Amino acid sequence: MFAKKINKYFGCYLFKTYIWFFNIYFNMKRLLLVLTFLATFTCWAVEYRACEITYEDGSKETVEVQFPFANDNPNLRIKRNGERGNIDKDLIKFFTLKLNNGESKYLFMGGREFSKNKKKRRKVFTLVEEVNEETGIIIGNLGLSFDVARDRRSDKEIIIFTYIQMYRNYSFSKINEETFYTMFVFPSGGGIRVGTKKYYKKTISKYQKELFPECPDITDRIDYKSMKEKALMAVIDAYKECLN
Repeated sequence: MFAKKINKYFGCYLFKTYIWFFNIYFNMKRLLLVLTFLATFTCWAVEYRACEITYEDGSKETVEVQFPFANDNPNLRIKRNGERGNIDKDLIKFFTLKLNNGESKYLFMGGREFSKNKKKRRKVFTLVEEVNEETGIIIGNLGLSFDVARDRRSDKEIIIFTYIQMYRNYSFSKINEETFYTMFVFPSGGGIRVGTKKYYKKTISKYQKELFPECPDITDRIDYKSMKEKALMAVIDAYKECLN
């Protein structure tokens, strides 16, 4: 009988425990793990995964990278020939990870967030989502940290992220350049709030000369309502329309 009760209520108890934990964590640190389908994922232990690193000098090396890894750490923790060590992120151009027997490939690209005052910021990694050759722009997911988890619905390994609150942080960058132009995409209902649209327009205007020099009116071309589903691709679509 006890075993049956455990089987019946364990999932619910575990979910409530996580909710309690995250509520406390959110109040203390203003951070929230973006695990929309929390009950579907399992993977909290530190693991080392084989990754191919491409360095700034063009050389390559395959090592085991520790997951999860945090963007605020100046070093990437690794294992090389079974020995633990660190690699300075400034030395890394990008690295790739293959999951599901090579079926899924992820590229983590190094760069520095845009500074209006030309201040050199620390190097961080964005998980590349789209490389648009027509516009020369790369879109990435700029998480606070990255981890590997298994999706129980598909039984496939995936990458999960942490973000500030529930605001998904994306990056624009140009091909072969390391500056990341960051932008949050906010969850919304059927429409779009005035304040959210104002934020989008202000942020894109700030980057217009660097990213969209041929399109000074790009902020007037974007379908902001579609950003909930398309995120930064809505901006890319407007830019392509402008170029053509």
